[in-house]
Amino acid sequence: MPPQKPTVACESCGKPFKLTGIGPHRKSCIKKHHREQEDLTYLGSIREAVSSTSGSHGPSEVGGSVVGSSTLLGADAHHDDTGEIWPIHTDPDPTTMNIADNSEANIADGVAANNIDDIRVKYHPNAGIPPQEIPFAEFARGHWPRAYKPDVSTDPWYPFRSRLDFEFAELALEAALNKEQVNRLLRLMKSIRSAGEVFTLNEYNDLQSTWRAASHHMTAFTKEVVCINSMDGEPQEFTMYYRSLWDWACGLLKHPSIGPHFVFDAQRLFKFDGSSFIRFIDEPWTANKFWNIQSQLPPDGKVLPFILYADKAKLSSFGRQKGYPVVARLANLPMSIRNGEGIRGGQVVGWLPIVKETKEHSGKTRFANFKNAVWHESFRKLLQMIEKESQMGCWVNCWDGIPHRFFPIVLILSADYEEQAVMALIRGVKSNFPCPICLIPRDHISDFPAQCELRTTENVLKVLEDARSQDTQEKKEQILIQQGLRDVDSAFTVVANTDVYRALSWDRLHANFSGKFGDHLWTELLRILDKAGCQTMATVEKK
Repeated sequence: MPPQKPTVACESCGKPFKLTGIGPHRKSCIKKHHREQEDLTYLGSIREAVSSTSGSHGPSEVGGSVVGSSTLLGADAHHDDTGEIWPIHTDPDPTTMNIADNSEANIADGVAANNIDDIRVKYHPNAGIPPQEIPFAEFARGHWPRAYKPDVSTDPWYPFRSRLDFEFAELALEAALNKEQVNRLLRLMKSIRSAGEVFTLNEYNDLQSTWRAASHHMTAFTKEVVCINSMDGEPQEFTMYYRSLWDWACGLLKHPSIGPHFVFDAQRLFKFDGSSFIRFIDEPWTANKFWNIQSQLPPDGKVLPFILYADKAKLSSFGRQKGYPVVARLANLPMSIRNGEGIRGGQVVGWLPIVKETKEHSGKTRFANFKNAVWHESFRKLLQMIEKESQMGCWVNCWDGIPHRFFPIVLILSADYEEQAVMALIRGVKSNFPCPICLIPRDHISDFPAQCELRTTENVLKVLEDARSQDTQEKKEQILIQQGLRDVDSAFTVVANTDVYRALSWDRLHANFSGKFGDHLWTELLRILDKAGCQTMATVEKK
């Protein structure tokens, strides 16, 4: 029997270790022991502070938490296991809560009962769910992107009769094969296919009929003709295509693989920093807007928030063919899913008409107003698909068979400045008030004033009503110019609980990456490298 190797006990924990392993353990054990002692010391100081102030009649601050007597605390006080009293300091009006006000999170179990980085989740009162405290590791695991699990009740390639049929159809679409090319390829494949693989397509008509069957599993497009009076008063027609936003959303709510990922109730998240809970936002349902809107709904109402993106795009490499797609996402799906691919991610829900611009009308106010009118009338067709539901709510049996009453809204509008100007009815960068969100004068944009009047749908409608009541075109224009507005009816007024000026946000892509960096910083960097010489330029390119 080989001799037993000698061991030595750790001075901190007393556990035996071999001589070769005691060194690394001793370092980590000493650090752990010191941290525990610091925590105990901190806990003792808090308890002493609470004991010394428990008989006072006024609150005092200790360690970043508000402490007061039981007389002041009343029903909002909490007694922990040690008999100590910790106050609940809440904002009486949740709609006015600022993200920096984290005092309402420092409640209940006492600071000492939490570990650093613990997460507190406060649900909207209508949800009927009590607050939860979650260790950070468990919270982080719950926010990891979860694998998408397809429906196993049918083959993933249904209604295609085999996987090979589906892959062939996918290739035919990607390659844009015509009927003759598809038939030639099918004849070739049938002559060389193996006996073990199922391949049922024999001609183009088989493929076309299967495509048609597959299309019924998606919300179909509707063709609509938009009629707008042109500048000379004659009606002019434009064609647009759109999907029903409501039908598309209901399809996701009923999908057995996507449905379980939905979050229907607003939440507020807080992270413990060692002395207090600090609020943070990581998803749309954790922000103030979602919470405030749910507070305005009936107790059984759930917010169904849409994220809409619109931008003109080139459809060909030569730029001759252009399209104007509208892409929709649902904001109560986690970011990893709504920004993913396939039916769970963004879907094209509309194609807006593009008004051709001629030299005769280019740059004229009347023509710009006409283009804006065409845009809003077309977008209104799309939003009318959720108009009634946004006002009254609509019950939907979801994936789990449980009905919910949903109120659709437009929560976020994603667009560059050109589209934002159209959405906000403003006259653009050269107007006196070029910001789509606030009324900051153009000459004062670089001053970044602390206070600036915000645009609201209500105020804009009042200005338009006032302008239209004038007896001359000149007086009307003067009123509109004072706020940089166009005389156009907004499409977004048909959706309840939606304010276009709160849905718009800073265009980071074009302002920072394409603007500051692409047009300024990148140009300046190239100039500096050019002066530094070819060797420096080569080094930068290599790295």
